[in-house]
Amino acid sequence: MKEKLKLFGIISLAVIISFMTAGCPDKDDNPDNTDTGSNPLTGSVTITGTTQAGQTLTANTGSLGGSGTISYQWKRGDTATAAGTDITGANAETYILAETDAEKFIKVTVNRSENTSSLNSNTLGPITLPGLTGTVTITGTAHVGQTLAVDTAGLNGTGTINYQWRRGDTAAAAGTNITGANAATYILAETDAEKFIKVTVTRTGNSGSVTSATALGPVQLDSTNDLKGEANKFSFIDIAEASRQNVMKIDPTTNWALAQYPLKAYKDKEIRITLSVDVKWEGTGSAKTLNWQVNNNPSFPSVVKKENVTNGSWVTMEGTLTVTPTDTNPALYLNNDEKDAPSSTYYIDNFIIKIDDWVFIGFTGETLTSTSREQETRKVDGYDIELWNENKQGTASMTLGNRGTFKCSWDGINNVLFRAGRKYDKTQTHSQIGVFSIDYDAPVFNPGTASGSRNAYLSVYGWVSGGSPDALIEYYIIESLGEYNPGSAPNQVGPTAGVTIDGGTYKLYKVQRTNAPSIEGNKNFVQYFSIRTSNRQSGTISVSEHFKAWADAGLTSINNGKLYEVALKAESYGGTAGKSKGNAEITKNILKVNGVPIK
Repeated sequence: MKEKLKLFGIISLAVIISFMTAGCPDKDDNPDNTDTGSNPLTGSVTITGTTQAGQTLTANTGSLGGSGTISYQWKRGDTATAAGTDITGANAETYILAETDAEKFIKVTVNRSENTSSLNSNTLGPITLPGLTGTVTITGTAHVGQTLAVDTAGLNGTGTINYQWRRGDTAAAAGTNITGANAATYILAETDAEKFIKVTVTRTGNSGSVTSATALGPVQLDSTNDLKGEANKFSFIDIAEASRQNVMKIDPTTNWALAQYPLKAYKDKEIRITLSVDVKWEGTGSAKTLNWQVNNNPSFPSVVKKENVTNGSWVTMEGTLTVTPTDTNPALYLNNDEKDAPSSTYYIDNFIIKIDDWVFIGFTGETLTSTSREQETRKVDGYDIELWNENKQGTASMTLGNRGTFKCSWDGINNVLFRAGRKYDKTQTHSQIGVFSIDYDAPVFNPGTASGSRNAYLSVYGWVSGGSPDALIEYYIIESLGEYNPGSAPNQVGPTAGVTIDGGTYKLYKVQRTNAPSIEGNKNFVQYFSIRTSNRQSGTISVSEHFKAWADAGLTSINNGKLYEVALKAESYGGTAGKSKGNAEITKNILKVNGVPIK
């Protein structure tokens, strides 16, 4: 009996141990820590909605199996296949896409209270921002010193608005960003004179930008403060009428030189004066004749004269005069022809004067030819002039005008260059000298008419020497060309689509030349090209911006080499057949360094 009880106890203990072992699997039997229960969550969950910030995504659980309460966790990932990270607080059936989701991918993970495990949805993305739409306009007066503002009432969206003011040479130009001009208002500076102003805005929570449809300009330089009058008889005041500010008030004792603008800097130089000014007088009488004149005794030429100017009314006086000031102290004067100034008070506002001393006076200078020499050089009005005709082939002539202007023609040549600009001594880089630009006009640029003879460029041209790794560079900024384009895809550098400068697109190239003519004789060198994709024959060329574009494209020798030349040039290449025939006229060629024309 005792033995039977002992055996029964052993069997019972074995059964208990076996049962406990079967109900408690070892933790290492499930290394992925997934639920191996008998009621896993089955089915599927899908997300629907528009993948744009601000839109609502919905988790659709109609195909989800199981039972019990559904819980949600929305996730954000960098790729469509990423597991993603939990979005804090995103635990509802729907989720409103936020700005922080832009460029991300979204999915949702669901659980059910009566089931084990979880299910992931499909992935939507990348999430985009809504495009910015609407309009913005600029308000204010296009005068230096005045404040411009942006009217954003027509702009859509609700996020923070960011501003970038831009300056261009024409109303149609895209313009370039004005450094530091990122507020809702902008005070016009002297560097804005003669330019056109736009503003581009962006808005947080939106993609893209909106630019003011209409440019303000050209910006005028209000020089009222530079006017002088009779000692102790004038002042500058603000007038409530039409919100006029900084108005010159004059209570003269003489009818001559009521107000004067100095022209001493232009003594004995031919200049063109363009004037716009508002004038009002108050006092006795009903009408006066007002006259803005240059004091070239005895002729006193008039820029603009207004008769029958009525008492108490503002009148705008506008006129243009080409003149050479010759007086000891030359000036532009406001005079009263009625000689009753002491009985009247005068007011002057918006005195806008433009003085051009580059006035084109025609091709009246010397004519250069290459009959006896391959190269002819001159120095005229501060410009270095050069005619180079390789091997004196065919005929080439260059007739000079003033201030870097010229006309040229060629026939039957191999390679000919006509240029006017400034040459340097190769001791400084271009940035050490300054910022270069050229304002130009070439009303005639005729590369030729016969096929095979239209190989010509209108360009900025020059040389840079002593740089590294390119020791000698011949550079071209081509504004207009004939049938031959020196750029080809294998030689392109920088962005494939090109770069935007002065409102146009230019493509950049680097070309190797071997044993070719150069400023250092026949040798190996490289050519840098910046070629405008659409021809033009007038405008402003921001030369230093092209230097920067080349450097940004990896052609850094343009920055570390020493500058030899910057010139406006017409060139033609006829090849050994000498077919090329054409002509060009450059009637404006204003080379500026740091905004100042060379002299």
